[in-house]
Amino acid sequence: NWNVWLERADVFLTEERVATTFVEDKTERAERLNNLRTLFLEEFAQEIEATQVPAGVVEYIFDEKFKEKINERIFAVGQRVD
Repeated sequence: NWNVWLERADVFLTEERVATTFVEDKTERAERLNNLRTLFLEEFAQEIEATQVPAGVVEYIFDEKFKEKINERIFAVGQRVD
C-alpha cells in the first residue's frame, strides 16, 4: 500500500536524520542519502519481502518523502546547501 510506505518513510526520516544530509559537499551529501536509503530498506526488508513490493517502488517513495523533508529543512534554515 502506497500510503503505508509513505507513512513509514515519514516516520523514518526524522529531522535529525535529514539534517545529516545537509552538507555542502555534493558527493558527501549523496553518500549520506544513500546510507539513509539503505538503512530504511534494511529496516523494512522483511515487510518488503512479505508484501512483495518491488524495492524500486519503496526507494521511489522514500526519495519523494526525502525531497519533501529536505525542502522543509531548507525553509526552516533559510538557505540551501548548494
